[in-house]
Amino acid sequence: MLRTVSAALGFSYTLLKPASTDGLFGSQRPDGSWTGVIGLIVEGEADMAVGDISVTLERSAAVDYAYPFHIEPVSFFMLRPEALPRWLVIAAPFDASTWLLLLLALLSIVFTLRLLGVTASCAVGAAWAALMRQTIQLRPPLGTGSAHRLLLGAWLAFCLTLTICYQTLLTSQLSVPQYPAPIDSLKQLALSPYRAQAAHKIAVSQYLETFRGTNSVMARIPEKLSFFGVENRLRGLPIRSDTAYIEELAMLRREVADRPNGERYYISKARFYLTGLAWPIRAGACFRPLLDRAVLRLLQAGLVQHWMYEDVHAADDHATAQPLTVDDLSAAFLALAAGAGLATVSFLLEVALGKRR
Repeated sequence: MLRTVSAALGFSYTLLKPASTDGLFGSQRPDGSWTGVIGLIVEGEADMAVGDISVTLERSAAVDYAYPFHIEPVSFFMLRPEALPRWLVIAAPFDASTWLLLLLALLSIVFTLRLLGVTASCAVGAAWAALMRQTIQLRPPLGTGSAHRLLLGAWLAFCLTLTICYQTLLTSQLSVPQYPAPIDSLKQLALSPYRAQAAHKIAVSQYLETFRGTNSVMARIPEKLSFFGVENRLRGLPIRSDTAYIEELAMLRREVADRPNGERYYISKARFYLTGLAWPIRAGACFRPLLDRAVLRLLQAGLVQHWMYEDVHAADDHATAQPLTVDDLSAAFLALAAGAGLATVSFLLEVALGKRR
């Protein structure tokens, strides 16, 4: 990008590097001076800096910025936890609340059939047979009244829906390894036992430090936060199983794509601290309008987007099947409730009219 801009505007350049990599991009010291590339610009040793440098309020007070060339969110990645034991897959299609409601529904049907005069063994057998998708014959001692038919018809429809859902989802989960629920928000990370690491003295690490001492649950993040070097970032960094690594999303994707066995890593769906990336320049520089125009033309041509992602392959986020919740099966439970209600009304009418057999 710098080569293209320099060729278009007709200037040459010499690349400088800060003497210390502590606060490579630029952080303010207690005495008001600056480290990193921002320090080089403030002290007059450089006219501008290039790189993925975040625009912050503090830096904007010391330097100007060219037109932002990219907006990038921050996320984190970690090693995938071990897959769940295969013997647990049989219970995986439904969550715990769904299994509990299914048990309560089964007991309710048996109890209702007993109220309709069906023997306990026949009531249990009929309810279980429907759940196993077996044929039920409506004849004594099971009963042939309209209340029996409506109740068992609703139960059969309910069981058919549940068993189809269970069988379909079980088939998919038997073919896809099941993992514990991932951490997909900064709040979940704060509440989890995971440690956190971020690059030292960059904008996002300073942002996370602002939660220290607050009453928010996010105050746990600074307490568990440690830092890695800003110069090489995640390159070659050993990844620990108990740590989440916080970085710009594009860098995380590039890192996962470049590492062997990239499927072992999980990039969280959390997106936070959306930041603009731009080149800092000397305050009041006369070349800023020309530089802004050149960056804008590169953006319009799509070249910046191409350069940002040409070597980045999206991480292979394996789609894992999720357990069905009560909301997913609400139609089946509503159908059962409606059938039970109609059966109750029919039973009461039969009793009232003296037609119960």
